[in-house]
Amino acid sequence: TAEKPVEKKEDSADEGAKAETGKHVNEVLEFNQNLRNMNYYQILDVARDASAAEIKKAYFVLARKFHPDLFARDLSDDIKIAIDEVFDYITKCYDTLSDEDKRHEYNKKIDTQKKGAKPDTDKIAEVKFRKGKTLYDQTRWEEALVLLEEAVRTKGDKGKYHLLLAMTQTKVPAYRRQAVKTFQKVIQLEPWNTDAYLGLGLLYKEEGMPTLAASQFKKVLSYDRDNKIARKELNLDKSDKKGLKDLLGKFKLK
Repeated sequence: TAEKPVEKKEDSADEGAKAETGKHVNEVLEFNQNLRNMNYYQILDVARDASAAEIKKAYFVLARKFHPDLFARDLSDDIKIAIDEVFDYITKCYDTLSDEDKRHEYNKKIDTQKKGAKPDTDKIAEVKFRKGKTLYDQTRWEEALVLLEEAVRTKGDKGKYHLLLAMTQTKVPAYRRQAVKTFQKVIQLEPWNTDAYLGLGLLYKEEGMPTLAASQFKKVLSYDRDNKIARKELNLDKSDKKGLKDLLGKFKLK
């Protein structure tokens, strides 16, 4: 009986460590998402007239917080890349602002940007899309819907934005009819995109329109004759049990 409390304490410690690790990872990922919307002074969190000593101190504070060696080695490749980007970025900030000549040139650059620069819609839309993708993976459909609609409004010529929006719309009953138009928009932008035909076909099937569904699956096979989902839906491969769940689950950020 004396050993049980010890086991519980160890379990509690492990859970606390995991929670702290997750918090640290989320923090660096959020920092990564905001990098390109900030100038070097904002990234280091120093005033424009900060001294060399203040800049150096700010850099080391961030380095001690976001150095790649401080994170677990078993993280996914995407997270590792994001961590490396953060560290490289703060190092670039320090290298620029700690050199008098580089800092002078950088100040002129940001002053010029302030006068007539237009917002970078590509980056804004991509940030919205990635945040929406994260919420989609967490099955937070309504929240994802808001961000993905913003991504599409900001940059309407990206097939992958419309595709994930359509897939999210299929998850929200009030938007299922609208999902048809969104899938069709993907097809208009990318006629070769088999995921759009699959999604539309499976949606038609769920809505009780087998003829329309079959026409979409046949279009899939015109581009990919070995597509397992389409072949199963057309009863060409009866042993394959894939369907809408597989399609939505396999969507990957490109």
